[in-house]
Amino acid sequence: MESIHQHEDTIAAVASPPGRGGVAVIRVSGPRALAMMRRIFRSPAIPGGEVPARRVLLGRVVEPETDRPVDEVLCFYMPAPRSYTGEDVVEFHCHGGPVPVEGVLGALIAAGARPAEPGEFTRRAFINGRMDLSQAEAVADLIAARSRVAAEFALDQLGGRLGRAVRSMRGRIIELMASIEVVLDYPELDIDDRDLREIADEGRSLSGELRRLLESAAAGRPVREGVRTAILGRPNVGKSSLLNALLGRDRAIVTAIPGTTRDTVEEELVVQGIPLVLIDTAGIRQSDDDVERIGVERARAAGERAELVLLVLDDSQGITPEDRDLLRGIRGFSSPVVVINKTDVGADRLPDRMVGEFLPGVPVVRISALTGAGIPELEAAIAERITGGHTPDAGEEGLILTNARHEEAVRAALHSLGAFLDALEAGLPVDVASIDLRETAEHLGRITGETVTEDLLDSIFANYCIGK
Repeated sequence: MESIHQHEDTIAAVASPPGRGGVAVIRVSGPRALAMMRRIFRSPAIPGGEVPARRVLLGRVVEPETDRPVDEVLCFYMPAPRSYTGEDVVEFHCHGGPVPVEGVLGALIAAGARPAEPGEFTRRAFINGRMDLSQAEAVADLIAARSRVAAEFALDQLGGRLGRAVRSMRGRIIELMASIEVVLDYPELDIDDRDLREIADEGRSLSGELRRLLESAAAGRPVREGVRTAILGRPNVGKSSLLNALLGRDRAIVTAIPGTTRDTVEEELVVQGIPLVLIDTAGIRQSDDDVERIGVERARAAGERAELVLLVLDDSQGITPEDRDLLRGIRGFSSPVVVINKTDVGADRLPDRMVGEFLPGVPVVRISALTGAGIPELEAAIAERITGGHTPDAGEEGLILTNARHEEAVRAALHSLGAFLDALEAGLPVDVASIDLRETAEHLGRITGETVTEDLLDSIFANYCIGK
């Protein structure tokens, strides 16, 4: 892909979060970055001589036309190509208030810089070959990570391991295509049965690698998207207390009056590296109260849509007829976990085996939301239920797909490769079969950016923050 260095605009943007802070960062990138720095930056360290590369300089930013001081800053210059974007880059670290930030950015705009578009710095890094597209997307994933595990996955992808693995597989696909093209160009070099078997064997090997990589997405999806988790139960069994205990703070109102919760309450929580969207719901029971009845309907709907259901029972009361209806009702729900609460005041009136009669094989965890007893065991059961006990590192070479676009590209590549193998098995001419092989390479190239279109780049980088 053609480099934008030397002929694109020089761009500038605030690279730190909005608001007040101790320090703000303004980033400049492009062919005139150094000239703009010279025009607005005054420092005894460069009274007209060479600007040292990669050295932090103390000085002042001034307005380019009037030389009026704007702010005292730290500034450093990173010449191309050893910079984030692959272009000349200058960064100003100024005081983090709105006035100095606007003043430094305004001085740069007055000196000829163009305000950067969302993700434009990272887009230039990709175009200039500083990173492949999967690494560029990892930048946004790392910024948006909601858990330590998500950040680790993004950092691993930023290091280029996924890109290297995909490029290797794509290279092997291209080698297969080349061996077929030789025969098409020189018909006298006909492919015999042995050659076809070798091509098919390599195709099946690649198919297995792609399938394992695709399967890793099942572990990556909860880390990326979070798991909607509904807390269900009849009134006054301690659903809101459980929400508060898991969050470690009083988020939901808790009283001894049944039916306190009338609507769903949502909060985010990270459990053993997995983001959850916890949904506290109204107690499920028959009611003549119109408002409570709506709450019950919403609770049932939340359970049906949830990817994980925590059904709360009261150990001090045993199983009631309403509990039995709930135990039967959640059999078709996704990944239920039964939580027996109030063990601090119960007398084991609700043994695990009674739950097993309704939901055999479903995890049962005994807790006290009041004292916190059993909460660590519940968190472990939640993580086990989501991941199936497998650490999310089972992909090819320990890789895991956490990006929905990458998952779809691998799925499309696997489908095209399967079509190629089916065509060989059916005895179709190899030149016909190779069309699917070419599509396989194109799908894999979308992950690293080797077969990317401008429209796709626009779509990807439009979601980035300005300054990154």
